[in-house]
Amino acid sequence: MRRNNATDFFFGIILIVFTFFCVLAFLKAGLHMVMKFFGFQFNDDNTESIILSVFIILVVLLIIYFNRIKEYILLKKDLVFKRKYLEILLQNYKNELETKKANYQNIKNRIDEIDEIL
Repeated sequence: MRRNNATDFFFGIILIVFTFFCVLAFLKAGLHMVMKFFGFQFNDDNTESIILSVFIILVVLLIIYFNRIKEYILLKKDLVFKRKYLEILLQNYKNELETKKANYQNIKNRIDEIDEIL
C-alpha cells in the first residue's frame, strides 16, 4: 500500500492534538478530585464522561497510529530486501555483460590472428 507522507504528518498532528487534550482532561480530572477532597464543589457533572470519551478516542487513535507505524516498518523492510535483491541481480547482469565482452574480444582477436596468417 502506497501512502503519502503529508497524510502521515497530518495524522501525527491530529494525534498530538488529541493527546494534548487528553492530558488536559486528565489534569482537569485530577484537579477535580483534589478540589473535591478539600471540599470544593463543581457545577459540571459531565467531567467524567468527557474524560472517558477523550480517553476512548485517544486509545483508538493510538491503535490506528501504531498499526500504521507497523505497516510502515514492514513496508520499509520489504523495500530494503527488494533493493538488495535488485542490486545483486544488477551485479550479476554486469558480470555477465563483462564476460560476454571478454568472449567477444577473444573471438575478435582470433579472427584478426587468422586474417594475419592468411
